[in-house]
Amino acid sequence: LEEESRVVEALRDLENVDPEASFDDYSRLFQSAAEMGYTLDMKKGTTKDKSDELIQLIHKGDERSKDAEERKRTRAMLRQGTEKVDKLMINTAIEMGAHLTGK
Repeated sequence: LEEESRVVEALRDLENVDPEASFDDYSRLFQSAAEMGYTLDMKKGTTKDKSDELIQLIHKGDERSKDAEERKRTRAMLRQGTEKVDKLMINTAIEMGAHLTGK
């Protein structure tokens, strides 16, 4: 029970933190909850020996983590796209320069 209380408190604290910044914390806390027998498919009120609050916080944290992971992936794709456009513009400028100077 003491470990459950610690995980509940830590997950509550993370509710006001950007999930991207706390991604590793979520992973560590989910691992602790899993070691106590909690799973993502648990529903509130269905297990008498498990904390409903912790079950709820796990579900909220999972959604926040997924959203953060999606944002990271989107930014990486945008960054990659920008790099491709930059290279294309540089290559085009070089080709235009070569064409204008007759080289």
